[in-house]
Amino acid sequence: MKLFTPPESNYSDSYNQEKYKFVWRVFILLCFVFSTLSVFHAFRGESDAYITLGALAAMIISLLITAFTGKYGFAAVFAGIAGTALCQIDLYFIVGSQKYVTILWIIATTLYVFYLLGAKWGFVALLVNMTGLAISLFVVPKNALIRQIEEITPSSLFAIVFNLIVITFFITYLMHQILKTSRIAEKQSLITQKELKHQYEIVQAQHQEKSVMLREIHHRVKNNLQVITSLLRMQSREIEDQKTLDHFQEAINRVAAMALIHEKMYGSKDISKINLKTYLSTLAEEILKTYRTNCQVQIHIKSEIDHVQPKSLVSTALIFNELITNSIKHGFKDRKEGEIRIDIKKPQKDSFTIDYRDNGEWVEKKRKNSFGIELIQTFTEQLNGSYTFEKDEGTHYHFTFQLDDEKIEQ
Repeated sequence: MKLFTPPESNYSDSYNQEKYKFVWRVFILLCFVFSTLSVFHAFRGESDAYITLGALAAMIISLLITAFTGKYGFAAVFAGIAGTALCQIDLYFIVGSQKYVTILWIIATTLYVFYLLGAKWGFVALLVNMTGLAISLFVVPKNALIRQIEEITPSSLFAIVFNLIVITFFITYLMHQILKTSRIAEKQSLITQKELKHQYEIVQAQHQEKSVMLREIHHRVKNNLQVITSLLRMQSREIEDQKTLDHFQEAINRVAAMALIHEKMYGSKDISKINLKTYLSTLAEEILKTYRTNCQVQIHIKSEIDHVQPKSLVSTALIFNELITNSIKHGFKDRKEGEIRIDIKKPQKDSFTIDYRDNGEWVEKKRKNSFGIELIQTFTEQLNGSYTFEKDEGTHYHFTFQLDDEKIEQ
């Protein structure tokens, strides 16, 4: 029947659409039921007519709300409150009404609220109805109930049977709808899980493809930088002036430090993160091999930071390249043993510090602002940091950097 076909709803999911259809059909059905009961009770002059007329009015208003809003929520709340109120009025104020039928309507109303509005509203409806029912056992006269049962007429019996059929049908339909929507929800959940699994597989495949591509890029960049390093080394063999050769070697070391970054990225399981302590240890070893000094240099590294993001690692690497190179070239120049200590701490949430120390014997330079010092200053500023320098039984650099979530990771 077209009458049982609801207007178009404002819900996009099938779960709420089923509830919307259920509410509309129940309201239409109860309009027929309560209009029939109202005519029947009014014709017999029974006080139950007031309750059925009130229920009919509540159903008509609920229908109008549902049609106007295109949703079931507000109409369901109104119908639940109206149903609960009418049941309580029937218990306390309607003399001679069929109280046992009212109890069944209380159960039906409570189930209705549980299904449409959820457990919270359902428990409220259950508490109100059960409290009212319990109090009515002490308030409503027992003699009236007994007399009503004893003096039951065929027409009253018909009304009772009709109410029982309607309530039974209503509760059965409600349970059927609960099971139906449960199956729909389960089906939707399975469909959603399949879609999510499919999307996850696509994302994983794309991630794998990008990871392979990025690894290949890092590998090629590393190879290109190593080619540049080799060419510079070959070119340096033709240089006779020692100072020029030293500058050439420093340039080679800086290129090698960047090549080492790409080598670590290529070999890392997670190319977005590089272990800072491991990288610095490898960098120091490579610098020591390059200069082939007779000094036995021990390097101790402590770090409270595990990983550095690649975009910050280049500046960090070049800072340490300059520091370690300066220590080897100037601090340990005429020594058999040397020691470098690097201590990276995170004393505060918004900043971290780096302490670089060596125990070298430094000679005061004529030029205070060498190219290496300028590089340290430039890269420190790029990392949004500052540093202090002290020379006391070696050198001590103290760096302070403002913490950036994309810069480091503990």
